Amino acid sequence: AILLSLPLFFQKNNPAQDISSFAQALTNNYDFYSSDTKLIVSEHNTVVLNNNESSIQYEKEGIKADDNLIPKEESAPYNQLITPYGKRSVITFSDGTKAWVNAGSRLVYPSEFSKGKREIYVDGEIYIEVFEDRKRPFVIKTSQMDIEVLGTKFNVLAYEADKTNSVVLVSGSVSILPSSGDKPVVLKPDQMYAGLENTYTVKNVDAGIYILWTQGLYQFESEKFVHIITRLERYYGIRIECDAAIAGLKCSGKLDLKDNLDKLLEELSQALPIVYGKNSDGSYAIHAIS
Repeated sequence: AILLSLPLFFQKNNPAQDISSFAQALTNNYDFYSSDTKLIVSEHNTVVLNNNESSIQYEKEGIKADDNLIPKEESAPYNQLITPYGKRSVITFSDGTKAWVNAGSRLVYPSEFSKGKREIYVDGEIYIEVFEDRKRPFVIKTSQMDIEVLGTKFNVLAYEADKTNSVVLVSGSVSILPSSGDKPVVLKPDQMYAGLENTYTVKNVDAGIYILWTQGLYQFESEKFVHIITRLERYYGIRIECDAAIAGLKCSGKLDLKDNLDKLLEELSQALPIVYGKNSDGSYAIHAIS
């Protein structure tokens, strides 16, 4: 483990404080372009994880983070997991709930859930399998909505940098409370809630498509090209510039994210009227064929 001092993070680490307010006050304490995943467990202990896919487990004897073991007494009431662009994480919370965390995501959560409630805060994308506990609903808070469940499997896409957010239900039931103050929206399996500012829609989908990223696959249907590029930027941790002329192209297909980025861009250039090039700083530029 590598130790870093982060007093600004933990001077407000009060378990009685609303987790949303606490998490949103931390906006200057993370960098998604960092090369490593960071697990911040206390003021004086940040565990730096350099695996492409890190594993974090909260167990009785302590916190296991890849090859590190942190005694529970060294953990502050709130922990924060920062998974940068180009990396992924899998975290098992203290109640047995398991979440797959996509690139460019931040989670804030208690090291131990209280007897009355289970709450976490998400900025990014996770697929989560919630351990059922009817006495303690599980609540996922984001900047755009609250999601309450008892025991279920679903995907949450809620990057604070994006205007859109979504919830796709695989099994069970979820209740979504939009930040607009509208009435709660209850989803059934294979339904998607999609929010944009103060409006939302609910539609039937194949939920399995939306969790393929946990297997290193990305399938899209009538997706704007600029949205595909944003996901590739986050997944690979590499900047990609895209001409406005092709940003709105609608695309359908499947990409194997286990391939390198050059191969994926080559596949896209064969299917679309685009050309791409690599810049001297390692970033990419995509242009329309003139």
